[in-house]
Amino acid sequence: MQDDLVLTVPEMARVLKIGRTLAWKMVWNETIKSVKVGRTVRVPMAAIEQFLNAGKPAGIGGVSNA
Repeated sequence: MQDDLVLTVPEMARVLKIGRTLAWKMVWNETIKSVKVGRTVRVPMAAIEQFLNAGKPAGIGGVSNA
């Protein structure tokens, strides 16, 4: 999975060790960049790396778990 250029949202969740719901919230809120390919959503590994390097403090990407 680490050699893939793009991941599905559930794959991204596994990489970041977060739940699928939070992963989808991050995509919907544009906390992490994604691309739509047909009817599917893909997250580029570069976007995940950019998110991790940004080091946002308030939870993951500032997304509330509430």
